[in-house]
Formats: sequence, structure tokens, C-alpha cells
Amino acid sequence: MKQKLKLTFLTLWGMLFLCGTPSIHAQTTSISGSSISIVGDGYDDRSSSGSLRVDLPSNIQPGDVSFLFLGQSDATNLAPPSGWSLIEKRGPADINQEARYRVYQSGQTKVLNFNSSKNAFVYVITLRGVSNSNPIRESLSAKDTQGGGGSGCSGNKTRGPARSLNSIATANNGVRFLSCVFDDPHIGRVYSRSDYSRTAMIIEKAERNGDDGILVAYESTDGSRTDDRWIRGINCTGGGNNDVVIDFTINPSGSGGGGGGGSDVIVDLCESTSGWTNSSANSLVLSGTRQQGSHSIKSIGQGTDDFRKSFSSTIDGSGTNQLELWYYVSSISRMNSSDQVELGSAGQADSQEYHWGISRGSLQTGWNKLELPYSSAGTTGGSPNLSALNWFRLYRSKNNTITSRIDDIRLTSGANKQSNGNYVTEHISNFKISPNPAQNIFKVYLNDIDDPVQVQVYDLQGRLVLEGATTDLVTEFDVSQLERGLYLVKLGNHAGSENVRLAVQ
Repeated sequence: MKQKLKLTFLTLWGMLFLCGTPSIHAQTTSISGSSISIVGDGYDDRSSSGSLRVDLPSNIQPGDVSFLFLGQSDATNLAPPSGWSLIEKRGPADINQEARYRVYQSGQTKVLNFNSSKNAFVYVITLRGVSNSNPIRESLSAKDTQGGGGSGCSGNKTRGPARSLNSIATANNGVRFLSCVFDDPHIGRVYSRSDYSRTAMIIEKAERNGDDGILVAYESTDGSRTDDRWIRGINCTGGGNNDVVIDFTINPSGSGGGGGGGSDVIVDLCESTSGWTNSSANSLVLSGTRQQGSHSIKSIGQGTDDFRKSFSSTIDGSGTNQLELWYYVSSISRMNSSDQVELGSAGQADSQEYHWGISRGSLQTGWNKLELPYSSAGTTGGSPNLSALNWFRLYRSKNNTITSRIDDIRLTSGANKQSNGNYVTEHISNFKISPNPAQNIFKVYLNDIDDPVQVQVYDLQGRLVLEGATTDLVTEFDVSQLERGLYLVKLGNHAGSENVRLAVQ
């Protein structure tokens, strides 16, 4: 068993390889740019069957929050201890990973024991200053998002990349964590650019066991959405097929309730249909076409109610002044004028609710960002109790079948977001390209067949060098005749467009 606590952050890349040198946190370490501090951490791994053990720090106090990262390179996940809440999980498969958290209470055990098999990793980090009632702002997970396997281990002994999914919502004075379990590379680095020209985040833990590795990195957050992070494995020994990435952001104390300090309050990130219903004439499923995270919720049909939910736990929006959400419609010509968005505290329609009429003329086919101030809402059955909200509904009369989606429903203070362009700019996230960098080909992946895409490739002088269109879920484009270098790929559909940098090697 190996247990390691750290006094200072590893700032030199070469120090990441000094596995087995024990050190200890003498005191709590502040995270620059955040109101959250690190109390301590622990780590253990093994390459064969047996037990692993990690101890929580001796200076842990009630209210501190510990975050647990588990990784294993076979078809069985490490069994987590009881009482730990799940953040994200990918597996079981060849490479597995999950992240969990627990708010420490007086008298709880400080010793974590696990049974393991091939190439297992356990890492736990304890933080102080985290919201106990709502510690997780948003979380994402991905597996081989950029096709990281294959021949990348030859030559310079790097392979990858893996990539965190989409942009992620953050909190003022909060923290963002990213962890990656690598298949065959020995740990890696994190970048803010897809061409690996700019490193990002602080590497908190980077270890290897056999031919696999785990990396845990963090950065402070300021409440604006944070873009993709790119992870590239180094020193790999084979051409494995799997990298698993988990990405989540943490709320500081005081932000779990009524949105104090300019923080948003999450109503629903639309990552699950649990609790959601609609008209019986409509279908209700998860969709890969989304504006944040991994999914949105999709309703298809002619029924009036597209989305409604009575929440089992109330939501405190007392520090906010408007409702925001992403709303997708496949065809505004099939919509009638009658429509409404509702937010209430009675757990049902027509009682203690705000409601907003959404003019058909104010919408476009595709994604729309709705920003609905409480001051402009009508009321039915009295005004809602903003500190105990538990009802949401969106309905629309139709003259034909329509596909509708909702995503990223939250309560905000409108004045706090004016500098954040991601809230007011159309951002299309229903496709991706891979691999990037590309050698002979790259592929366009569509998340939903409803959204055909035009593809145009430009060189850095602005000249169009390749173009095409696709309605298939996966389409291959040949770039073998292009010179090596950086290109701009413009992907567009009826809902908007997005530019992606592509490196051709």
C-alpha cells in the first residue's frame, strides 16, 4: 500500500514521475483564485489482485468534502464505498473510471478500503469551503472522444488526444476538476487548445501502473463557462483504444442555495428524463443534440405539453431574477401562437406560478436561448415562493408534428452574465470532428439525424480548400492531399454554425 500526502503542488513536469516519494500536507493549502482550499489527499494503486487503502487527512473537519477518483483497466469497476454520491461513471469496459464525493461528518471512518485487480487506481482529495448542499455545479464524461488509439504510440511516444465534452458551467470562486484514465500512455498533460500549444490546469496527481495511468488536474473558476480541455497521453507503450475523461465543477460555500454572489441555480441540466412527462401523444427521450453536458431532453409529436416536471426537492431561487433555458424547435411554421413557459412552487399548473408567453415570431428554427425575467412574467394562483420552486412546464399548440428539445434550465441574475457571451450567442454543439490532428482523413459525427451539416475547410489565408455536405451520422473527409498545418473547419446547419481548428499532420 502506498499513501502520499503533498505539501506543495508539482509545478515541474519532470516531478510528475517521482512516484513513491512520500510527502505530507502540513496545513490546508489555498487554491489561487478560489475560496476553496485543499485539506489533503491520498493515493494507492496496484497491478494485481489485492487490497488498496487510502486514508482521509487527519485534519479533516465536519463539512469538508472529499472527492474520490477510481480507475481500473479491466472489465470490472472498483466497488466504491457506501455513502458516497456519484458524480460521473464510465464503464465497465477495458478502461473504467468514476468520480464520487462525500461531505464529512463527525465520527465517520477516515479509512477507505478496496479490493482490486489489474492496474487499479484510487485517489481522494479533500477540500474545504465547498457547498455542502449543492457541491457539484455541472459534470461531464467522455470516452475516446477524439479517437485516441491506434498508431499514436510510434515515433515520439505520444498518443491521444482525449477531450472533455463541450463547455462546462462554472461557479464564482469555484473549482474545476478533470481526471483521465489512460490505456497504455503513462499519464499526460492538459491543454486549452486542440493543437497542444498551450497547457492548462494544475496537475494535482499523475501516476502510472503497468502500461496505464491516471491524471487528475484542477483550476479555479470565475463563474463564466469554461471551454474544452484537451488531454494527451505521453510515454505510451502500446496502441490501446480507450481514454476515459471525467470533468466536473464545484460550487463554493454559499452558492448552493439562492444563487448568492452572482452564482446560477441549476433547475435541471436535462441529462436524464427522470421525473419528466409530456402529452401522451408525444414521445419523450434523451437527445445527443445539446447545448451543454452530454444530452438534452427531446419531445416529438403534436401534443400540447412538450415538457413538464414536478420536482421532488424544492429549488431555492431567492437570489435570482430570471429563468433561462435553451429551447429547440424543428420547424416554427408548424407552431401555433398559443404557448407558455411556467415556473412555480405548488408542484402543479395554475397555482403559485410565473408564466411567460413566447411569441412564435421571436423564435427561429433550431436552438433558441430564452431569458425570462420574473419582472415580465404573469402570475396564476398567486406569485410563486422563489425559495421553494418545484414546478416547470413548457407547452405549445401545433398544427403538425414537431421535434422540441430543452437543455440547461437555470435561474440567474441577469446583471451578472452580461460579460459572458456564451449566454447570448448561438452555440451549436450537435456535431464534432475526429480525429484531430488528422493524417489522411477526418470524420464528422452528427448527434442527431435531424440536423444535416455543411462542411467547409479553409486554410489560414481564408481560401476554401475542401467542402461537402452530409446527412449521415458519420461521414469521412479525405485531407491526404492537403499540406500539413492548421485549417479552419466551418460546420453549419439551419440552427447556426461553428468553427473548429483542424490540425493536418
